[in-house]
Amino acid sequence: MRKIVLWGGGKCAKLTIYLLGKIEFKVGDRLKIAILGASGMLGKALVKELSPHYEVTGFKHSDLDVTDSTTLFTKLNTLMPDLIINAAAIVNLAVCEKNPSLSYLVNTRAQSLVTEFARGQGVRCIYISTDHYYTGDRQKLHTESDSIRLVNEYARTKYLGECAALAYSRSLVLRTNIIGFRGDKTRPTFAEWAIKSLLTGEKLTLFTDFYTSPLTAQQLACLVHKAIEAKLSGLYNAAGNFAVSKAEFILQLASKLAVKPAFNEGSVKAVTGIRRAESLGLDSSAIAAALNIKMPTLDEVLAALMAEYIDERSVNLALRAGDFH
Repeated sequence: MRKIVLWGGGKCAKLTIYLLGKIEFKVGDRLKIAILGASGMLGKALVKELSPHYEVTGFKHSDLDVTDSTTLFTKLNTLMPDLIINAAAIVNLAVCEKNPSLSYLVNTRAQSLVTEFARGQGVRCIYISTDHYYTGDRQKLHTESDSIRLVNEYARTKYLGECAALAYSRSLVLRTNIIGFRGDKTRPTFAEWAIKSLLTGEKLTLFTDFYTSPLTAQQLACLVHKAIEAKLSGLYNAAGNFAVSKAEFILQLASKLAVKPAFNEGSVKAVTGIRRAESLGLDSSAIAAALNIKMPTLDEVLAALMAEYIDERSVNLALRAGDFH
C-alpha cells in the first residue's frame, strides 16, 4: 500500500503539492463529534476540517466552561457524541504559573471529566497534549517512551491530562506543537507575530537553542481526521519530521516572504522568570506507520503556513471590500 502525504498548501481536500495519492476517507455513518475549545487556533481548524464529514458541534469557552462539571456533563448528555475532542487548554505559561489551580482545572480535571463521560457511554475521546516535556538535548527527536521533565505548571498539568485520558482504553493522546493564525490582534500567535515583525522590519532576537517540530493547525486537523477514521488510540507524537530552532524557522519564513530580516542571535537561557523546556523535537514515526502517512518536512510546513497566510489575507481583503455580507 502506498503512503499518502497529508501536507501542503491549502485545505486537506484540495492538496495539489506533495500529494502522492488521492486521500479517501470512508465516511459511512456520520459520527457525532463534540469539540471542546472550538474558538482556539486548533479548534477552528478541526471544525473546518471535520464538519463536511461528520456531525460536528464545537463548544467555545463562551458556550461551555470546561471547569464547570455540571454544565459539561449536561452539554455532553444532551448531545450524546460518539467522539469528544478536547482541544481546550491554558497554554500561556505565565497564566499557568500564576494560577496553577486554574491550570489544573482546565488542563487536567476537564479531561478527567471527559474521560469519565466517555467511559460511561462507551465512546471515544482525543486529548490534544503538548511537546513541552524535554530539555537539554537540542535537536533530538523524542519518542513517546523517552523520559520527560516537568519544568513548569503548564507541563505538569498537561501531563496529568494525558494520564487522565490514557486511563481509558478508547482514548487517543496527541503530543504536538502547532503554528497558525488566530485572527485576534490582542493575542497574536507565534506565526502572526513573526510575519508582522518580518514585514515591518522590526529587529528581532532569534533563539538559536530552542527547538521544535511544528505542524500547522490545519495539518494537525487533517491528521486528526485520519486518526478518527483509523480509530486510533493510545499515545502518539504528531509533528514534523524535523527539529528546527526558532531562529532557523524565522529565517526560513523570511525567505518565503522575500524579506531580509534584521536580527540578533539570542539564547532562551537568557530569558528570566518561568523555566521553559527548550528541546521539543518529536519523533512521529509511530503515528506515521499507524496511519500509513509521511510526516511533513520543514519546507512543507512553511509552504502550508504561507498558503494559510495567503488565504487569511484574501478573506480579510474581501471583507474590507464588502464582498461578504
